[in-house]
Amino acid sequence: MNILKNKYLATICLLAMVLFTACDEDETLEPFMVNFNSGELNISSQNSEVEAVITFSRPATVRGEISLVLTPGTLEYGETKDFYTSVAPVDNTISLPFVAGDQNVSLTVYAGEADALQEDEMLAIKLVENMESVFTPGSTQELQVMFSGNFVAQSGSLEMSAGGEAFDQRAYVDLSKATSNSVAVDNFDLGFQSGDGFYVTLNASTGIMARPLDKTSLTDVVAADTINFKYEMTIPPPNFDASIGSVAWIDAPDGDLSNTAFGEISATDSENKVFIIKRERGNWKKVRVLRSPDGYTLRYADIAALDFTSLVIPKNSDLERATVDLEQGIVEAEPKNANWDLLYGTYTKQLSFGPGSFIPYQFKDYIIINRGDISTAVVMTADVSYDSFTLDNTSSLEFEEDINAIGARWRSGGGPTSDPALFDDRFYIIKDGDENIYKLRFTSLLSDSDERGKPSFIYELLN
Repeated sequence: MNILKNKYLATICLLAMVLFTACDEDETLEPFMVNFNSGELNISSQNSEVEAVITFSRPATVRGEISLVLTPGTLEYGETKDFYTSVAPVDNTISLPFVAGDQNVSLTVYAGEADALQEDEMLAIKLVENMESVFTPGSTQELQVMFSGNFVAQSGSLEMSAGGEAFDQRAYVDLSKATSNSVAVDNFDLGFQSGDGFYVTLNASTGIMARPLDKTSLTDVVAADTINFKYEMTIPPPNFDASIGSVAWIDAPDGDLSNTAFGEISATDSENKVFIIKRERGNWKKVRVLRSPDGYTLRYADIAALDFTSLVIPKNSDLERATVDLEQGIVEAEPKNANWDLLYGTYTKQLSFGPGSFIPYQFKDYIIINRGDISTAVVMTADVSYDSFTLDNTSSLEFEEDINAIGARWRSGGGPTSDPALFDDRFYIIKDGDENIYKLRFTSLLSDSDERGKPSFIYELLN
């Protein structure tokens, strides 16, 4: 009897040991390995969210949590800021639960609404080792989420600064980044256009002019060739006299490249004349521009000099034009073409003095749109209000591409006899090269301290 009892007890104990071992199998298994399925993901205007997937080397047999530590750098967390996540962090730490049978977990990272990044930024997400030894991080234990800085701002309010009353700056506005950046007006003299054709443009923010001579050799040009030029080459001309013909020595204000002071640079060298360049700062120059295999060749000197400088200027597809200072050579004077929409400041245009009679004149508070990348239409508030205007309203609009499509038509006055004033009966629709469509309304002509040269506007993305 005792023998049977002992065998029975032994069997019970053995069964218990087997059951116990099975129930505690996870404790005897090696920790499973976890990895991000990618070491880098990218958020951009075309891709506003990414999924960070963490894979397991085998299915989990117990429940647990995976901890992630965020290192956002300069990025700010929040739906209305730079980024947010599908699981909110606590002190920059996120816990992702898993249960038995799971083979992965994931976290979604979203672009926030701020959308005002000016350069690439990075959010680092790192796996934290499990204290209970259920899993261990593998070789891809950190994910870098790159924010490429090309988000499209949904709306914004900006001030454009021309340096105040002095108008010694011009402001470049990028609506998609909600930025306005100012540079000195006289940081270059000539622009050498990219794209098709060979055209030279002037820095219309200054009083620069280009007047051709009937000569093709720089060394043949002497001071005697410029008699009366100092009197005639002024903006506006002496006594506002249109008969001097000085309007031909500036570029067409609508941006027509076939109607610039230089005209198109000829493929035949002998057809390219010497030009006298009148500058408000520094010495006047004599220049001659020729075509080169990849762009332009510029030769220039002071008017009385016998020797000249020769400069090869290649076309650059990232820029509307390569810019040259006639003292320093090639300079970086403007943003890349994709990085600006509007230009504000002083601009040289043609002022009408009767039918077919024009003079060059410098306008302040003038707005230019990016050549070939921006188009605009004006909407009168008598037809529809700014607040009620939607994307559907744009179907009936006629968009203009002339660079002076806005020009000075957003404000009145500002001449010798009247103070400038903001038109409140209109707003503008702006379409950029990425087919983003904005409505834009100017809200102030002056700064908060009533300083001219610092107007403001609001805008909103419609699509």
